[in-house]
Amino acid sequence: MLRASCGDDERLAALIGDGDVFFVLEHCDMDGDQKIGRTEVLPMLAMWRDLIHEIKERHSAADLLAAKQEPTTPRGSKLSSTCTLL
Repeated sequence: MLRASCGDDERLAALIGDGDVFFVLEHCDMDGDQKIGRTEVLPMLAMWRDLIHEIKERHSAADLLAAKQEPTTPRGSKLSSTCTLL
C-alpha cells in the first residue's frame, strides 16, 4: 500500500523499506494490534502522504546539491593531475 501511494515513481517506491512500515505502524496503530484497522487508515494515509512529500523534497535537494558539487572541467582544459609546473 505504501509503495502504491508513490504512483509511477519507481525510484521513490524502491526507497520504501521495512523501517518505513514500522514507523507508520508505530505512529498510526492506535489499538496496538500491529495492523492498520478501518479507523486508522485515513490518519495513516495522511501521515504517509506527508512523509512521501518530505522524502521527495529531501531527494530533490540532495540531487541538486550533488549536481552542484560535481567538479566540472572545461572542455579542452590542460589540467592534469600528473602535470607539474616548473
